[in-house]
Amino acid sequence: QITSVNTSLTNGLANIELEGYDIQLTYRFDLDEFFRKLPGSFDINSLVTVTTKYDSFGTRIEGTTEAGISGAIPDWKVATPGNYRLNDWTFQLRHTYVPGLLQDYPGGTFGGTNAPKTPALSNFDASVAWDSTDRLRFVLNVSNLADKLPPQTLTGFFDQGNTDAALYAPWVLGRT
Repeated sequence: QITSVNTSLTNGLANIELEGYDIQLTYRFDLDEFFRKLPGSFDINSLVTVTTKYDSFGTRIEGTTEAGISGAIPDWKVATPGNYRLNDWTFQLRHTYVPGLLQDYPGGTFGGTNAPKTPALSNFDASVAWDSTDRLRFVLNVSNLADKLPPQTLTGFFDQGNTDAALYAPWVLGRT
């Protein structure tokens, strides 16, 4: 005989401490400042994310990847898009870099498994945008120009193709 059912939500059991910072550098100029009679403008923007501490239940996991804790947590990563603008057109090439990560087996320790690091990922995306009006923009995008798949991990991520789709999106599917 069942006398009661407790169906209350149980959120917030995790104990995660996260520290880090972002650095963003942007440089923008008109091309005719450097190259006579060359129209348009160019800008480059680099965003570096540094994770100095990611503590999950007393275990420091920045710079690591494991299926059972929090997925892949790089200790740093960088995204750098470059844009060429000419009238209503914008051409962009974007580079993303994620360094190699230490791997662990569930229940192991990152330093004690002798598992190889995942390979670093360096990837490029490209897009062309046309502003047909002030309120309407058409964009053609090619993600993952080299059709390079993200690194797979030894422990896998179950239904995510043995990688961390949250970190490596949109490259999990290859070129799109």
